[in-house]
Amino acid sequence: MVVPVAQGQLGHRGQGFITNEVTNYLNLAGVVALAVFAWDLAVSRDRSARRRGLLWTSWAGMLATLGLLAWLHVLLADMMVRQGHRLTDPDLFRPLHRWYLWTSTVQWGCGLVYAGLSLWAWRSEDRVAPTAGESEPGWVVSRREAVAGPHFLKERTER
Repeated sequence: MVVPVAQGQLGHRGQGFITNEVTNYLNLAGVVALAVFAWDLAVSRDRSARRRGLLWTSWAGMLATLGLLAWLHVLLADMMVRQGHRLTDPDLFRPLHRWYLWTSTVQWGCGLVYAGLSLWAWRSEDRVAPTAGESEPGWVVSRREAVAGPHFLKERTER
C-alpha cells in the first residue's frame, strides 16, 4: 500500500529513491532473521530428518536470495543519481530491477515454505511425549513451555 501512495505523491522514480534507502534496513533485518532461524534449526528437536532437510534448504534459499538481492541492490544504487533523481544507465537498470523483483519473489516463497515447515515442526515437537530424563524440574521440553515459563512445567510434572 505504501508504494502506490508514495508513487502518487512523489512519482515512480522519486518513490524508487526512497525505496533504495529503505532496502538497506530490510537487508539488515533479513540477516538478523536468518541468524535467528539458523539458531532455531540448530536447536530443533524435530525427529523428522526430511522436514529438517527441507527447513535447511528453504533457509539456504533465503540466504542465497538475500545475498543476490544485496548484490543487485549495490548495482542498482550505483546507477541512481540523487540530485535530479536520474539514472546513469536506464537501459541496464530496468532488466536488473526485474531480476531484483523476481529474486525477491523467490525469497518470499522460500520464507513461506520455511514458515509452514517451522509451524509443522514445532507442533510435532510439542506432541512428542517426554522421555524419562526430560521430566526433571527445570527441563524445557518445547518452545511452548519455554515461553509459558516454570508454572507450565510444574503443571506438566504433576500430571
